[in-house]
Amino acid sequence: MDVRAGAAPVLIGRDSEMAELLGGLDDALGGTGRLFLVVGEPGIGKSRLADEVAGQARLRGLSVCWGRCWEAGGAPAYWPWVQVMRAWLRGREPDAVRQAVGGAAVDVVQLLPEVSHLFPGLSSPASADPESARFQLFDSTATFLRNAATADPLVLVLEDLHAADTPSLLFLRFLATQLAPANVMVLATYRDIELSPEHPLTAVVADLAREPPTRLIHLRGLGEDDVGRLVAAAGIAPTPPLASALFRETNGNPLFIKEAVRLLSAEGKMGRVEDVAALRLIVPRGVRDVIARRLGHLDGSCREMLSVASVLGTDFTTEALSRLCGKPDGDELRELLDRAVDNGLVGQLQGSLGRWRFSHGLVRETLYGELPSAQRMQQHRRAAAVLQAVYASDEASHLAELAHHFFEAAPLGDVATAVGFCRRAAEAAASSLAYEEAARLYGMALTALELDQTRDAGLVT
Repeated sequence: MDVRAGAAPVLIGRDSEMAELLGGLDDALGGTGRLFLVVGEPGIGKSRLADEVAGQARLRGLSVCWGRCWEAGGAPAYWPWVQVMRAWLRGREPDAVRQAVGGAAVDVVQLLPEVSHLFPGLSSPASADPESARFQLFDSTATFLRNAATADPLVLVLEDLHAADTPSLLFLRFLATQLAPANVMVLATYRDIELSPEHPLTAVVADLAREPPTRLIHLRGLGEDDVGRLVAAAGIAPTPPLASALFRETNGNPLFIKEAVRLLSAEGKMGRVEDVAALRLIVPRGVRDVIARRLGHLDGSCREMLSVASVLGTDFTTEALSRLCGKPDGDELRELLDRAVDNGLVGQLQGSLGRWRFSHGLVRETLYGELPSAQRMQQHRRAAAVLQAVYASDEASHLAELAHHFFEAAPLGDVATAVGFCRRAAEAAASSLAYEEAARLYGMALTALELDQTRDAGLVT
């Protein structure tokens, strides 16, 4: 799924990158799989480029399946891949699913339990040592994706790979070795500023770079002429001083440029920009600071609603937000959401009724980061209770998300519940062979227990 709120109608300044990616589409159509890693700083246009490629892929007859890594925490193991496979499943006839899954059903249903009814009498996976079991899962899942693409070439878009769980990254590394004879193109985006030497993606990228199907596309800032074109695309006639000042002050970062223009327009200061020095007096340094000031122009009710939504994550539902905000009146909440849409801060997810997404992860990060720690914990505690009620009929599918919220609220006192959900989520991850994710969740449970022991010792009040 994708949100297109605020996207420019024309992609600007990415001709060479698009040419390389369109060549990848041709390769996938011809049976040679490709993996493109699109990397750059926040706001540089990675998602916009992926969106343009997806549109071109559809025009050429390829199916596009999106998987978005969950930056807010609480996603189950293999979440981007589960989203990709579910996107492919939507609208498929049972026979097409059976043909794609083939003899790999016993493994694939571990990630897609919703297809188990198509394979009656399915036995449990044969017991094996952990590494062999996971190799079999990876091999079966890769086979399923290659089979699915045989008659229907695929583009798999993985966004925000820096936020992926380690098992998802390991499967990407495995899939890269299986792409040469496949009608599959994978396009993955990530922020390079998020990577440290210890980050799991750092080692995976190094491994991927050695695989023949892999290409690395590093997005840089736009040139000065392209900055002027971007401002014009926003409906504002760019004077040479404005374009030049924005270019120098934003380093050509498209999100920074658009946010700065929105802020200048909202404050009626567009005409005061004559050079870089004038721009520096008007616009804060850094895209996060610009977003924060733009948020400051919202009325209190809308700002409060968005702050609450930021606790739920990059994506959220009307139902959960309504309960969390205490606004059972749907019209009132919809009015607030409409204001946020008009300000380019959120958008509705296409093809999904009642689901919303922040227009950029930085918007959500800015709102969440501004919450005082005590208020943040309170909101996580309320979110945990709300989501537990929303997921009452299928709690097992949302254990990681619930564990995340209960864990963040644990300092307020309910440690036992946090430990219980972290343990259950860890067990679920281990059963799907996501051992690193299981270890992380067990670590959260231990951290919560240590907090409880510290409180019992009288060190925390």
